[in-house]
Amino acid sequence: GYLFLSQNAPEQAIKTNEVYRIFVRALAAAGIKKRGGPHLLRHSFSTRLLELGVSLREIQIILGHSQLRTTEIYTHLRAAQLSAMKNPLSDIIQKINIAA
Repeated sequence: GYLFLSQNAPEQAIKTNEVYRIFVRALAAAGIKKRGGPHLLRHSFSTRLLELGVSLREIQIILGHSQLRTTEIYTHLRAAQLSAMKNPLSDIIQKINIAA
């Protein structure tokens, strides 16, 4: 069966444009100003799996990608996050330099 059923035709899945409208309304109701669509949930989910140590191959299977290359986009997202992250050793090194 389907996870989200149409109100007009209960035996059918909800239409893609309706999912988008519901998602946008949910963002507004939550006070989230950033724009996005339901696919943002898929990206967030996949990136989180990667952060938890799930292999790219497993993520590929979960997402239903036929090519591993399609799944590799999440490694780039993670690399961008890592490069923006502050190195925790920076403070220690700075304190050592100041003390010397």
